[in-house]
Amino acid sequence: MQEQTAAFVTVLSKAESEPRIQRAIASLREFGGMLASCPVLVFAPAPLLGSETGGIDRVEMAELKLEPAIADYPFAGKVAACAQAEARVGRDTKSLVWLGAGCLVLNPPTLFALGPDCDAAFRPVHIANVGSLRSGPLDDYWAAVYAAAGVHDGDRSVESLLDRQRLRPYYNTHCFSVNPGLGLMASWQDLFRSMADDQAFQIGPCRDEPHRIFLHQAVLSALITKSVAPGRLRVLPPSYSYPLHFHAKLAGARRVRRMNDIVCAAYEEDSDLSMVPVDEPLRSWLRSIIAHDGARPSIIDRGR
Repeated sequence: MQEQTAAFVTVLSKAESEPRIQRAIASLREFGGMLASCPVLVFAPAPLLGSETGGIDRVEMAELKLEPAIADYPFAGKVAACAQAEARVGRDTKSLVWLGAGCLVLNPPTLFALGPDCDAAFRPVHIANVGSLRSGPLDDYWAAVYAAAGVHDGDRSVESLLDRQRLRPYYNTHCFSVNPGLGLMASWQDLFRSMADDQAFQIGPCRDEPHRIFLHQAVLSALITKSVAPGRLRVLPPSYSYPLHFHAKLAGARRVRRMNDIVCAAYEEDSDLSMVPVDEPLRSWLRSIIAHDGARPSIIDRGR
């Protein structure tokens, strides 16, 4: 795969997130293998366009434009950035990869390179949360999402990583890859806007905080079910979007032995990462990359 056939996208939504964005990009450049030098699009509100992130090689900053209907909605920036990136990339881009601020690339993420036989690559969610159990009927929330997306409730399912629940298709969005030629990201923004603007839905099935927070994932999951045939969907292994913040709760084969075994790690801002062993040379790299920005040094405190 030639480097110009893939592009990465992320969003800088607030100034405090810039160190995490810089770490994500630095990890891609260091450990990304054949994808290491791919261009990265960073979308940010106009006041943040002058950030230092834009000075990184092959990183382009662009203004994040949020429609009023979704501007105050959780994760609206992610949805809008992906749609705007999809519209900007050239026709030779076959893989558009979302890489969230709370991600670190620790090994070459080759499965993000989709190729001619694959249209999307996603991980199932970590926990069931607002997901719909495969064994039960659609609740009002998912019924409304499915109806708006025009999705037939078939027999497809996924298993959540931590609580091992069998769910209707429900995908994690820390990191993923799509073929921009599908227009899936534009559809995601359109349907998200429609559901955010649906007052009956907002004061009914989507009235509580969890359903609002994860609406973007529910909408995208429904669109994947509708638009991507099972044979053209790559279900990524747990080493992609591995949840460092849930590491202590994972058991058996679902729990990595060391950070060096992870392809793309996901973490929360307040994660305690000291419990995850890390070996050289990754240990030294992590020490150098986080030492200057005040991030918690415990990420590199344990070796073997």
